[in-house]
This record gives sequence, C-alpha cells and structure tokens, in this order.
Amino acid sequence: MVTSTALHAAILHDSEVLRVSVPGIECFKLSTAQNAATWYHTRTRLLGPVRRYDVITDAFIPVDGKEEPFVFKTPFVYFPSSANDDRLEPLFRIAPLQRAMPPPPGALTMDVLVVR
Repeated sequence: MVTSTALHAAILHDSEVLRVSVPGIECFKLSTAQNAATWYHTRTRLLGPVRRYDVITDAFIPVDGKEEPFVFKTPFVYFPSSANDDRLEPLFRIAPLQRAMPPPPGALTMDVLVVR
C-alpha cells in the first residue's frame, strides 16, 4: 500500500488527460515535468519512534534525539509513504531501503520519503 499527495496526485490526474495523446509511460513523464516545480506546504505529525536514514553511517538514527512525536514543517514537492511496498512501478522505487534494510519481522513500520 502506498499513500502519497501533492506531486503524485497531480501526476496521476494530469496523466489521465495526457493518456489520450501520449501513450504508455511517457504520459507520466510529461505530467511529472509539468508539475515538478509546484511546491506544497505541510505540517505533519509523525508518531514514533521516528528515525531518519543517515547516508554517512548507513543507519537509521532517532530524529533530533527524540523518539516521539515528531512534527515536520517544510515545503515539499513529493511526499509518499509506504507500509509494505518499495515501488510504484517495476522501475520506480519510492522506498529503496525497504528491501536493502528491512524492518525486523513483525515490526509495524512505514517509510516516508520527502523530496524538497
């Protein structure tokens, strides 16, 4: 299951209109190009523990040293989340660490990707 808003919703909406004149995956690429410069604003409360992936240590670390809750306020372009799937399309991975660094068995987790 994947939940997203903003850019993803705009891509899906506009690609349906484009699908008539632009076949296949190209309609999604064109729709993305048309919508990629639009910024959205959020105030999101994430319940913990919230951890952020650190590329230097190749590990998930607590956000700001806090376990919970975490309020995220920032403009963004793309904000999808996934509880059990790492990709939207065969070649489009939204949560690449879900397979590379899977959560412990039975853990209730969700990956959130924010592109700013």
